[in-house]
Amino acid sequence: MALTLKERNNLTIFMNHARVTVSQMIKETTYPELKLIYERILENMRHVPINIKSGSSLNESFFSTIFGENIKKMSGLVLQSAIRIPHDHLFDSYGNIRSDGALTLLHELSHVVLPESAENFRARVGV
Repeated sequence: MALTLKERNNLTIFMNHARVTVSQMIKETTYPELKLIYERILENMRHVPINIKSGSSLNESFFSTIFGENIKKMSGLVLQSAIRIPHDHLFDSYGNIRSDGALTLLHELSHVVLPESAENFRARVGV
């Protein structure tokens, strides 16, 4: 879905603020495990594409509503990831980012998928 100029600018500003915040968290933490997690989140912010779909939810049923998802697929030997989030969940009617949409986007960016598998990550941090 094509974004308006205002939506694109607001998303860029939001992502820039989020990257600065996570970078500051990396500098301030005294726990190596948290530093590693924050570094992976920052990598996701830099490299994982965000696909914005039309509508207010990705899937809706009697039991649940899906507002965002982190899609993983294999391309050759490389695990690739992308985030899918509905337009009307991320933006209000004025093109501003909604607070619940921002939380969903940050949640999806927090999935640690790059550049290693969850098993390797857990083994490395000792979980």
